[in-house]
Amino acid sequence: MEQTTENKGIQGGFVALGVLKPKWGWVLASGLVTILFGLLAFWIPLGAVYAMTLLFGAYAMADGILSIIAAVQGKNSDSGNFWPLVLRGVLGMFAGAIV
Repeated sequence: MEQTTENKGIQGGFVALGVLKPKWGWVLASGLVTILFGLLAFWIPLGAVYAMTLLFGAYAMADGILSIIAAVQGKNSDSGNFWPLVLRGVLGMFAGAIV
């Protein structure tokens, strides 16, 4: 008997529950910390905006650097991704520096 795609998805959910069940305390702690950060963002909105701006700037800078590294490492391949990756890297580093 062949299973439908819907049944496979349901079984995949049960597998995830089986994996997470022994670690329910960590899942609960993660949820509580998330709620705490959300409440802090409501209490200190300017601080939350500042923190998210710094995180975005760091992410953009790191993504730009990694894009340039990927472009240089794949330069000899025939994929033709060198210049798009370099452009993405330069723009990412520029955005990170501006932020």
